[in-house]
Amino acid sequence: MWTRDQYFQNATYEYKNRRYEIAAKYYSAGLRIDPRSLVGYLDLGKCYEMLGRWPEAVKVLEQALRLSPGHPTALRRYTRVKEEQRFYENFQPALPKLLSQFCPPFRTPDISRDVLLHVPAELPVKKNELSYPIAFNTTEISSLFRYSHIDQIPVNLLLLPSSPSLDLKHTSNDSFLPPWAVGKYQNRQIYVRYDPKNRLMKTLFSIVLRHEWVHFVIDQLSGGKCPNWLDEGLAALISRPLMDSEKYCLMKNQKESDFVISNKTLSTLFSGISGKIFLDYLQARLFVEWLVGEVSWQPILDSMRKMKEEVEPSVAFRETIGDDADEFYHRFQTQSTCQTL
Repeated sequence: MWTRDQYFQNATYEYKNRRYEIAAKYYSAGLRIDPRSLVGYLDLGKCYEMLGRWPEAVKVLEQALRLSPGHPTALRRYTRVKEEQRFYENFQPALPKLLSQFCPPFRTPDISRDVLLHVPAELPVKKNELSYPIAFNTTEISSLFRYSHIDQIPVNLLLLPSSPSLDLKHTSNDSFLPPWAVGKYQNRQIYVRYDPKNRLMKTLFSIVLRHEWVHFVIDQLSGGKCPNWLDEGLAALISRPLMDSEKYCLMKNQKESDFVISNKTLSTLFSGISGKIFLDYLQARLFVEWLVGEVSWQPILDSMRKMKEEVEPSVAFRETIGDDADEFYHRFQTQSTCQTL
C-alpha cells in the first residue's frame, strides 16, 4: 500500500505532464490517507481548475481555507477559481468592442457549406446540438476578416473524447491532439476535445472553436506566413475577454525585469526564451489589441494579404501600418497603459 507522499509524488508527476485527471485521482487517494494535508487540497484544486471542474475546485479550496484560514495561496486560488466559474457560466460569444465596429453585417450560413463536423461513436453528442454555435462563431469571425471560402473546400472539425486514452487514431503522428490540449488547428482540420459531462462544455467549445477558426482564417489570408505573435494575439483577443486574474498575473510579471528583458522584441514571444508561454499569450493579445487601436483593422488585414503574395512580414508591416512591428511593440511596452490595465 502506498503512503500519502507516494500518491502525491505520482500526482505531481502526472500534473507536470498535464494529465490532470490522473493527477487528481492520486491527490484524492493521498488525502484519504491524510485528510488534513493543506498542500494536497491546494494541488487537487489546481487539477480541478485545469479540468474546468470549478465546483469541485471551489469545494477543495474551501477545505484548504478551513484548515488554514487566510492562507495566501489558498485565498488567491479560491478567488481565481470563483472568477473563472462566473466567467464561463456567463460567457456569451461576441467580438471585442474594439473589433465589432469593423465587422460588417453577416448572415449565418448553412453549416455544411463551410464545416464538416465529425463526431466519434463513443461521444454521445448530436451534430444538430452544435450546428448553431459552429455556424455563428465561424461566420462572425470570417466576416470580420472579410474572408470567404472561395475554393468551397470545407474545414474538417473533429471532436475528440476528453480522455486522452480514447483519442481517435489518425494517419499522421503530428495530427494527434496532445493530451494536455483542448484544441488545435492544422491543415484545414480543427481538433476540439469535448466532454459532454461538463455542463459548461458548450461555452468552452465556442471559445476553443473561435480561437482555432481565427488560426484557420489567418492561415488562408496570409498563406501560412503570419508571425506567431499576430496569429496567437488575434486568436486570443477574438476568442474571449481577459479575466481580472489574468490581467493581474501579467502586470505582476511585467514588473519582473527578466520577463521584460526576455521579450524586448516580438520574435522572442513564443520562442521559449522567457520560459513563460502563458504570459507570452497574454502579452501578444494585449499588444495586438493596442495595435488595432493605433492603426485600425484594415491595415492589419492588408499586411496578411501581402504576406500571401510572398512579401516578408517585416516589409508587409512597414508598407501597411507605416513602421516596423517591433517599433510599435516598443511603444506599447513603454506606455503606462499596459501597466495599469
